[in-house]
Amino acid sequence: MKFAQRLKTLRLQKGYTQEELAKMVNVTHPAYSSYERGCNLPYKNSQIQLAKILGVTVAELMLGIVNENDTECNAESSENEI
Repeated sequence: MKFAQRLKTLRLQKGYTQEELAKMVNVTHPAYSSYERGCNLPYKNSQIQLAKILGVTVAELMLGIVNENDTECNAESSENEI
């Protein structure tokens, strides 16, 4: 799956509109829309913000790379914090 489709899928899973997510990462709606259309890629700081908001790593967001070890470590650290 390409970045644009991955971004749209993650956004819809979280229930955000393009406009809402654009405001959350401090970009214009047309700029955000260009990400989902595959015309542009977000700058690094926007990539980090998008990943945090959408609950994925930057590698997963941008490249589709899922590190199962990160998921396990994150689950374990969440349990330890309780």
